[in-house]
Amino acid sequence: LTFSSFTTEGQYFYHKEDVDRAAIHITYFIPGRHEMSLQDRSALSVASYILGGSFYSLLMRRLRLELGLIYGGGADFSLSFENGEFVVHCSTSLEKAQEAYKEMTLVLGKFLAKGVSAVDFERAKKYQTFRTLMMFDSPQRITNFLAHDLFWYKRIETIEETVAAIESLE
Repeated sequence: LTFSSFTTEGQYFYHKEDVDRAAIHITYFIPGRHEMSLQDRSALSVASYILGGSFYSLLMRRLRLELGLIYGGGADFSLSFENGEFVVHCSTSLEKAQEAYKEMTLVLGKFLAKGVSAVDFERAKKYQTFRTLMMFDSPQRITNFLAHDLFWYKRIETIEETVAAIESLE
């Protein structure tokens, strides 16, 4: 799975009310479920965790812990049948919004160009494997998982297949 070259050019949408906070979202439009393999979806899960899935993520380390620019942030993705989106986001004060946006683009650009250390990559894969196994911790979640797979993929992707897809990422 590859993303297009990162650029800060594009469309910008602003909505302002009488508030003292800003929400910043950088969105990549990506293919939908029908074009994504299990390995592609696994790569998106690992990437979202590395960028913004924990307090130890690249965004939180740089923008919150090192620079004190944001209240919170993250990265995630959503897929419909025909299209999807990968979103990197944060919340900050209006005074720090421009600097936070600039730093977000730097973190994202560096990640896309250079990736992360082998240690961080393996930690992210282990986390995603754990999350996958935890999806089967109750009858309700098992039922949800089975219904989701049957609805979207017309087959059940097993735990073993999902873990193998995560482990195969390089």
